Amino acid sequence: MPLQRHLRASLLVAALPLLPACTQTAAPVANAPEAEETGIMAAIQDAQRTQARHKATSAVLGHASALDPTGLSGFAIDALEEQQERIEEEKYRRIDEEVEKAIAEGMALQARSEALEQKAGNTRPGTSRRKPNP
Repeated sequence: MPLQRHLRASLLVAALPLLPACTQTAAPVANAPEAEETGIMAAIQDAQRTQARHKATSAVLGHASALDPTGLSGFAIDALEEQQERIEEEKYRRIDEEVEKAIAEGMALQARSEALEQKAGNTRPGTSRRKPNP
């Protein structure tokens, strides 16, 4: 019986490095054209999917580490969680970039709209715009 536990624990420790590879291969390839999602909502959804996948992976590893009598799986779990945090930070950085891009586009559209309004006001000499009284 102790030999079976030791064998299971050894297999678990040997399989831990393969778990991140399994979750990463399920994700779309970053260079694939169909994987190119743009916009704030796409970035948020991507971050949420990644966070959910990381939570599930951490839960499974936490349960599996409880079965490890040697305690060596703790080192692998710590390294995996650090990697997950780095990936999530990249996802949040992408959200920030998308928000900044949307704000810049909005400001450019507002400036263009104001320029068109001024041009339309200058080209019609017979019409005057009334300004509201304060």
